[in-house]
Amino acid sequence: MPAPKSIYIAGPAVFHPDHGEKYYSKVRALLSEKGVVPLIPVDNVVSGALDIRNKNIEMIQACDAVIADLSPFRSKEPDCGTAFEVGYAAALGKPLLTFSSDTRSMVDKYGGEMAEGLSVENFGLPFNLMLHDGTHVFDSFEAAFEHFVEHHLSS
Repeated sequence: MPAPKSIYIAGPAVFHPDHGEKYYSKVRALLSEKGVVPLIPVDNVVSGALDIRNKNIEMIQACDAVIADLSPFRSKEPDCGTAFEVGYAAALGKPLLTFSSDTRSMVDKYGGEMAEGLSVENFGLPFNLMLHDGTHVFDSFEAAFEHFVEHHLSS
């Protein structure tokens, strides 16, 4: 019997008032139903910025796929830590599924330019092109996980 698949759960839920517990409980339940092991950063028992970073990197290296929440965080942009995790997973060739609560294009979010006069990418994407790997940006964790189940679970 093959080892169960594991998914690294990237996103800023840890910064929510409950430290993401409501969200992570839902994630654990969904993955458990399909026999998938969730790798969730808050499950690491470490302290200190460098230890947290290194443990998260170890989890990304060990996972079979990453589901990343690229919803706007503290602005109209995704969390920069999550952006790093997405880039790291992409560099490792990990299957990557992303979702966002706001899938509008950058132009729709900002208009043609930002207040500072900076231009806005006009590729029809909901975030910077470097976070987009050509796959669909889902509108929820559930939709991204459903795609994983349909396309990656049996392989």
